[in-house]
Amino acid sequence: VFAHMRYIYEATLALFGTAGDPLVLWMQPDVTWECGACTSKYPTTVGVNVFASSIWIAYSTDQAYWSDAVVVHELGHWVMSSYGTSPREGGVHYVGQPTLPGQAWSEGFATFFSSLARGNQLYFDKQNGNFFWFDLREMAYASRGMALPTADGVGYPYPDDPILQLMDENVVAAMSYAMALGSQPAGVTAL
Repeated sequence: VFAHMRYIYEATLALFGTAGDPLVLWMQPDVTWECGACTSKYPTTVGVNVFASSIWIAYSTDQAYWSDAVVVHELGHWVMSSYGTSPREGGVHYVGQPTLPGQAWSEGFATFFSSLARGNQLYFDKQNGNFFWFDLREMAYASRGMALPTADGVGYPYPDDPILQLMDENVVAAMSYAMALGSQPAGVTAL
């Protein structure tokens, strides 16, 4: 976890030429958080050190902290708030469940950033004893029982729908990943 923090911190410092917000990570054996793993831009003081952002990673029997994808995803939220503008929309979200566009953008960017930084098109996670993955290049979930976010499916944005339409965060991640690679997500003929 801390090796990823150091790598992302140094990589973004080199890329942007300035340090990101001071960051503290909270993790302790046998401690879980209601959010599982989450990030917040909320000032925290520990002794004489002031941190602008916090990340919480559960350290439970699920051992989700071993998921490089999740750790770097949370760091993606930190990158967005340090070097860009976060929509400040967050909260409970479930894999394959469309959310409002601000949350879909925030979560999708973090997932995209995770895959790009790790050089791996697979985003994987383990929560509450369940393991799942999403392939950003193929725009496909691990489970065939889940709706696939495609131009014909739930969670894909439609230009004729209102701006507050629900979106699947992984559609945002897949489209961003495809743009970064100079390609298009699988199953999409035109963006």
